[in-house]
Amino acid sequence: MPVRTRSHLALSPVVLAVALVASLHPMPALTSSPARQAAAVVTTNCVAIGSPAPTRSFSYRYADTSTSADYTNEWTQFTPTGSRLVTTRTGANAGQSTYVSKHQVVDDVFVLEASTSVGTDANGTFNNSMTYTPGAIGDPAYRACEGKTWKVASVSATMRSLQGSFSVKTDPGTMTIIKIHESMTVPAGTFDTVHYMKTMNSGRGQLVDEFWKSIEHGVTVKRNSRQPGGIAVETLIAIK
Repeated sequence: MPVRTRSHLALSPVVLAVALVASLHPMPALTSSPARQAAAVVTTNCVAIGSPAPTRSFSYRYADTSTSADYTNEWTQFTPTGSRLVTTRTGANAGQSTYVSKHQVVDDVFVLEASTSVGTDANGTFNNSMTYTPGAIGDPAYRACEGKTWKVASVSATMRSLQGSFSVKTDPGTMTIIKIHESMTVPAGTFDTVHYMKTMNSGRGQLVDEFWKSIEHGVTVKRNSRQPGGIAVETLIAIK
């Protein structure tokens, strides 16, 4: 599944932003983009991936060893160059946020250039923006080929918020399509999915995110996150 700077997962704002493109869902080629720096062996076993409908809402449950929370995503806009996502959270971190991204599709992946996230949560009002130089590789876009691997390069990320601004380098790593047409059953039902994995190398150790993305809806059905000191799971619990 386009990227927010706040999420239930205990990850840095930069990691969260890149991960959310994923759930994102966006042609013009970049002449020297990170996605084109690492040519991978590609099989002919490929599938087209749909986009989230603006008339649908997708409800999720996040859980780790100590907490659980529910939230709902509504993609009010979804195009090859940008998206608009409204997220409504319930429980202790109740609030609503609007995430707007600017991105491209290069070599079958979303490449995030900039994003903004505004809204409210348990801590009050927030207004964040992120820019990436060059673009940051996010998640598979409109097509997935089984066995394909991308090298995820480290890029410069600048975050601006009500508290100030700072710049960091994102974590390098890899992303691999493990399998296409893999059946995944979650509380929302059984889905035909693309199963892929992102492995990032951070200063705290290895971060592994495993995704199952609905081929029909273009959204994440399930996500397993493993990082030093913790494991988290997000599952789709309803589509309305």
